[in-house]
Amino acid sequence: MKLLSSFVLSLVTAGSGALAAQEALAQDGIVALELGRPIAREIGGGITHDYRVDLESGEFMLVVADQYGVDLAVTVIGPDGEAIREFDGPAMGPERAPLVAEASGTYGITVRPFDPEAERGRYTITLERREAAATTPSGKVDQLFAPWDRPGSPGAAVAVVKDGDVVYRRGFGSANLEHDIPITPSTVFDIASVSKQFAGLAIAILSMMTSVSTCRICRTSERGSRSVTWSIIPAACATGRRCFLLQVPASRM
Repeated sequence: MKLLSSFVLSLVTAGSGALAAQEALAQDGIVALELGRPIAREIGGGITHDYRVDLESGEFMLVVADQYGVDLAVTVIGPDGEAIREFDGPAMGPERAPLVAEASGTYGITVRPFDPEAERGRYTITLERREAAATTPSGKVDQLFAPWDRPGSPGAAVAVVKDGDVVYRRGFGSANLEHDIPITPSTVFDIASVSKQFAGLAIAILSMMTSVSTCRICRTSERGSRSVTWSIIPAACATGRRCFLLQVPASRM
């Protein structure tokens, strides 16, 4: 019985200590974000949570709010109290807020539901990076892709070519979540819908190279019991060059 009482007392003491530490971070209802220390909270419509980060001029920071059942908008506020930028990405997953400080001082981060009438949901906010802003070209690319340089994130394989030589190559994010495989410069990607852009351009070039006298090139394909006609219509661009518009049937919209 004494052992159980001691265990319960330990839990209460530990919980009180964590609460006290959380309260120590708060100042006038504004919670200080510490590097690498996530803060988990609940939020709903009509509620706003405020955080702060002290930055020196020229420092880079990356704040990430992971959304669980609530779509968030994150606003970064400068030391002068003016909003610098609002970040509002997909309704699920991470909401990323990178920033390079132009002045020294305390920067505010405001978190609110995108929908003022949103039901309550959970989120975790973390100051993932705080470092000197990059000055080299490769360092600037690294910080540009920093929001995707984390486990479980989609990403990209990036290469920079100068005068025919590859001067930078690196992968960011994950190629396979199930097997925890990161993206590298040698990762093979499916071309997917990117092929449509090349197909459209190829058809447009073909029409300019041939003596097509009609105003449109049509292709009819069978879709079950009905046919669908796709048209490429020559049009005038604002630049004066010849352009082509892809006419999509209303039934496909």
